[in-house]
Amino acid sequence: MLHGAVSDPSESDIVADVIGCCAVSSADGESVFSNQRIGELPQMSTAQTFEVLEDAKQAWNGGTGTWPQMSLKQRVEAIELFIRELGSKREEIVTTLMWEIGKNRKDAEAEFDRTVAFVQKVIEVIRTDEEFASSWTTVGSTKAFVRRAAIGIIMCLGPMNYPLNETYATLIPALLMGNVAIMKIPTVGGLSHLLTMEAFLKALPPGAMNFVSGRGRETMPPLMETGDIDALAFIGGSNAADDLIGKHPHPHRLKVFLQLEAKNMGIFLSDLFIESKASELSDALDQAVLGALSFNGQRCTALKLFFIPDAHSETFAKMLAERVEAKSVGLPWQIWKADDGSEAYSSITPLPNKKAVNYMKKLIEDAVLKGAKIMNSGGGDIIGGEESTLMVPAVLYPVTEDMDVYFEEQFGPVVPVAKYDSIDTAKKVWS
Repeated sequence: MLHGAVSDPSESDIVADVIGCCAVSSADGESVFSNQRIGELPQMSTAQTFEVLEDAKQAWNGGTGTWPQMSLKQRVEAIELFIRELGSKREEIVTTLMWEIGKNRKDAEAEFDRTVAFVQKVIEVIRTDEEFASSWTTVGSTKAFVRRAAIGIIMCLGPMNYPLNETYATLIPALLMGNVAIMKIPTVGGLSHLLTMEAFLKALPPGAMNFVSGRGRETMPPLMETGDIDALAFIGGSNAADDLIGKHPHPHRLKVFLQLEAKNMGIFLSDLFIESKASELSDALDQAVLGALSFNGQRCTALKLFFIPDAHSETFAKMLAERVEAKSVGLPWQIWKADDGSEAYSSITPLPNKKAVNYMKKLIEDAVLKGAKIMNSGGGDIIGGEESTLMVPAVLYPVTEDMDVYFEEQFGPVVPVAKYDSIDTAKKVWS
């Protein structure tokens, strides 16, 4: 058990098993299964959530608590200690990201390292940018001492796809400025945060950093309804964000930082398909595959719908399908050797759970039923048996407005290709 610097969700009497997205059978070393227990997450009650809030309120204490009253220099040194302590957990966190959400080793290592580099860059800016230096200034006839001040209690909800990087990119700057934080551990991707608790414990004073774990509907709305939350950092769906903000008794007083879902489009223009631009088209196709399928397409910034001129759309879909077929599909730690002798980890890895797989299947089946074709061999197939979540990406063409995947965010390895006669067709999706 942890005490002091963090409110520990392990004090909850109820826990839920965390089912890994992938494991290997002992028989052949390659078969993929998704129903293996890899850990557990505490399920906090509403009453326990309020206890966490009380810890945060005491730590904030109207801005007079230990953490907000520490100098910026002291807080920077504390976060630097946190980063050093976190470094000792790098391999555990990387492994957890692979087993829980299916991120390949290279990407998992990059997420950890990028998070550390981001925090170090923030600290560098704080130390070198005059804007962060407290100073005397004259405004008219008034001489004032100006310094940045904290807002209060920040509630931070991060996503499953980049649980470390996206969450700590909002959380750490808030802490550095003297705010007290409550972080909701995501249901999927939460195990990595359990590994950071001891680092927070060693680096921060009591109550500065707090964790809540459990069902979001039973923990987050009650906290918002108290009116004690001063700012919300939320990464996820717009409906969930709207609902949560609406629970605050003074939503217009609440400071809000949001990163929400998106249906990003890749639009190819007809002049790219002339013979003299074959090399440019090839590069654009490579970037299209990267944009659509990096981490299985599970990114808010992923390209989720391609618009191609009618005269070239089928050709494009076939070329795109060929590139998708060349992607390696396997476990996060598997290494594949290319014809040129180079090695790389699996490009396509298991989805986090069966719910995600079923949603991909639903979108594919709906599109096929309404006239689309799966352009790549094996597209939509599941590798490793019924319990597996390892899905071969599916390139769908032609995708039309009556198909669910035309408007819905797939957030997975489904690549829809639509054709257009006029650029206005694509503009309709924006409006």
